[in-house]
Amino acid sequence: MKDTDYAFCVAAIRARETDLFAAPFIKKLVEAEGIKQCMMLLKSVGWLESEEVSIREAVRNQQEDLWNFISSSVPDKNVLKYLCVLNDFFNLKVAVKCIFSKEKPDDFYVKPTTLDLKLLSKAAEKNDYNLLTDSFISNTAMSAYELACKTENGQNAETVIDSAAIEMLKKHSEAIGKGVYCDICAFIADTSNIKTAFRCCFTEKSKDFVNLAISSCFKLDRSRIIEATLNGIEALEAYLSGTCYAYGSSLYLNDTVKYDKWCDDRIIEIARGSKYTAFGFDPVCSYYYAKNSEIKTVNMILSAKQAGVPQDVLKERVRIAYA
Repeated sequence: MKDTDYAFCVAAIRARETDLFAAPFIKKLVEAEGIKQCMMLLKSVGWLESEEVSIREAVRNQQEDLWNFISSSVPDKNVLKYLCVLNDFFNLKVAVKCIFSKEKPDDFYVKPTTLDLKLLSKAAEKNDYNLLTDSFISNTAMSAYELACKTENGQNAETVIDSAAIEMLKKHSEAIGKGVYCDICAFIADTSNIKTAFRCCFTEKSKDFVNLAISSCFKLDRSRIIEATLNGIEALEAYLSGTCYAYGSSLYLNDTVKYDKWCDDRIIEIARGSKYTAFGFDPVCSYYYAKNSEIKTVNMILSAKQAGVPQDVLKERVRIAYA
């Protein structure tokens, strides 16, 4: 499909981008005196239909609206799978973990997702992942389940699935070749591996576990980060200090909350790279991540107001705005 086939879709996105919250409005929400005032502000700009909805319902409505818009606008429906990778594998993790916890996975699934969630629940319940149509996902689920049973450690199952999610991002990135999506995939993969490497260091994981946990890298050298991880914090810090992720890795050592904020902010900065792109998939990807960031930020603010989090703490955690 040609980039110019996205002309109508991109035009619709540009119109919608004008409704994204800019920094001044986010500041108003943060400085609001309580959740009720936040709800009034959100209703005044059309983000909410009613001030009486729950936070969960408000967030879900925005997520559904975003996905309905994207899925109805893109000319090539095949690209939708590129946007759902992390959610798909999160849902897979939920299904496998709920086998052991005896909880209902439906309560924890997230959307949008390309997976048939009813079928996923059935596959997990029957321990028959061949029911899933995607062979990579079904094989990942089987591997995760078998490892969890063998080691009696649910963390191993999570590790298999998290690693597989990165491999899928890499696969999709290679299929597209270049652009905003590829840059975001690279950043997510590498920063996820950095987080995993530090956790493995702190908990002194075995060589076999580290090799399993650290997946494909983009701007990092996988063999070197594995070697550094096995040699301890100082070796890992020394290796990362010579990479383009030096600043982020230093943040992680001092404050993991600030590291997560840095990661989220950097993704939005990458997404801004297609603000003036007229055609193609890049503007779709950028808007998707921008709107998701807005939803995540509003959810954080509302939840913080509800929990009585001090305003100065909230200010430090709010992500940058795309608009």
